[in-house]
Amino acid sequence: MAQKVRWGVIGAGGIADRRTIPGMMLCDNAELVAVMEINMELAEKCRAKWGCKKAYDNEADLLADPEIDAVYIATPVVLHAKQAMAAADAGKHILIEKPLATTREGAEKILEAKHQIYRDRLEDEVYIIESTDNVDYFLVQWDMVREAKRRGIATGIGRG
Repeated sequence: MAQKVRWGVIGAGGIADRRTIPGMMLCDNAELVAVMEINMELAEKCRAKWGCKKAYDNEADLLADPEIDAVYIATPVVLHAKQAMAAADAGKHILIEKPLATTREGAEKILEAKHQIYRDRLEDEVYIIESTDNVDYFLVQWDMVREAKRRGIATGIGRG
């Protein structure tokens, strides 16, 4: 059996609770370790619902947890850049809900933070997979992907 990726979810309500966590629970190579909501009562309800080990009411404590390998960020978009940079700083792999950030500059900061943290590590690859019905965000994200590929900080993007 393959090693499981141990997940923490930042913003465990909404889309995470309706779509992503149920999908995670179906994966043989994923384990939901912790959930985070800013209200501890909601975090505990989510923890109990999905049977994970831990509930947090702030991302700093979740990111400091050594049992978590990767985080899924599903908070309001205005928090994405700050939380993604903190996750990169904590050495966590990151799956982030769309859009990556509210501005191109914010998204570039996320990519740069990730590149700085993982520069000397084998995981130095950036994968951005995003679907959206907002054409402006779509164009900004793919413009960033092209630039990241050009600068050599993103690999594994695109088909075959």
